[in-house]
Amino acid sequence: ETSVISAVLLEQAASHYFQASMFRKYAFHLIMSGHMYRSTNKQEKHAARCFTAALQYYQSSRWNHLYTHIQSSLAHQAFALNKWSLSLQIYSRVVGSTVTSPKVQQKVLQNLFNICKHSPSVAMIAAKQMQTMTYDNISEKIEDENSLEAL
Repeated sequence: ETSVISAVLLEQAASHYFQASMFRKYAFHLIMSGHMYRSTNKQEKHAARCFTAALQYYQSSRWNHLYTHIQSSLAHQAFALNKWSLSLQIYSRVVGSTVTSPKVQQKVLQNLFNICKHSPSVAMIAAKQMQTMTYDNISEKIEDENSLEAL
C-alpha cells in the first residue's frame, strides 16, 4: 500500500512540474512513479501509462540512455501484461542499442526469445507490424483487452 501511495504522490508531483513547464522533472518523476507502480505487482497498467507519458518527452531529446531505459521498462510492462506483440515490437527497438549494458541486452534477448517461443504466430504478426509501430497509441494497446497482444 505504501508503494501505491508513493507512486500516486510522485505522479501528482510530476503533474505540478508539467504545469510549471519543468518538463525534465516532470518526465523524471513519471519514471519514478512508474517504477513504484511496477514494484507493487498489481498496478502494471498505471506503470505503463507513466512510462509512456515520460517516453513522449525523451523521444525527441538528447537523453538516449533514459529513452532506452524507458523503452525497456515499457516493453517489460507489456511482457508482464502478456501483451506479447507489443512487447516484441518495443524490445526490437532496444536490441543492439549502444547505450545499454550487456546485462540489459541479455535480458532483452531472453524476453524476445520467450515471446517467440510462447507464441510464434503473434511474434510473426508483430514482426510484420514493427515498421508501422509508433508510441502514440501504446496506452490504448495496453488497455485494450481484446487486442491481438492479449493472445
